[in-house]
Amino acid sequence: MCEHIAAGARTAYQVAKAMRWTRRRRQFDELPPEHQLSAVMEISAHLDVLTLHGRLNRTDGTTTRHYALSG
Repeated sequence: MCEHIAAGARTAYQVAKAMRWTRRRRQFDELPPEHQLSAVMEISAHLDVLTLHGRLNRTDGTTTRHYALSG
């Protein structure tokens, strides 16, 4: 996930869109809406863990969390 942040993704949604999903490596937009929501929530949790471990910095906006590489 850090590679997607390094490439310019700043939110859990942007990271989720940049990744491939399922064993068939589907794009985010190919997933049903309920799976898209689950994907973003999963990525958000992982990004928060990376923040706790000091690998990312998080800025809480009014409605969106933004992430950046630490250091």
